[in-house]
Amino acid sequence: MSLCYYLSSFFKIFLALVFLNFFVTTNILAKPAFDAENAFMYLRKQCSFGPRNPGSQGHSKTKDFLIKELKKFSKNDIHSRFYIQIF
Repeated sequence: MSLCYYLSSFFKIFLALVFLNFFVTTNILAKPAFDAENAFMYLRKQCSFGPRNPGSQGHSKTKDFLIKELKKFSKNDIHSRFYIQIF
């Protein structure tokens, strides 16, 4: 086999090791820790809106709150709007 083949194989292995080292040292693959106090804060905030029956003021406030909070974690705002008849 030619020297070019060996260099190509070596280069591929080298790149794989560089990327592996990057992922291990930066903890990109690590799971975030669960924060119980933060989760409870979100629960209390949603409950402060009152009953959240569809069509109610509490439902609308909760929807707006969740959209506002989720926008903090994403550059794209994609959510589906639909209308239903409430009896």
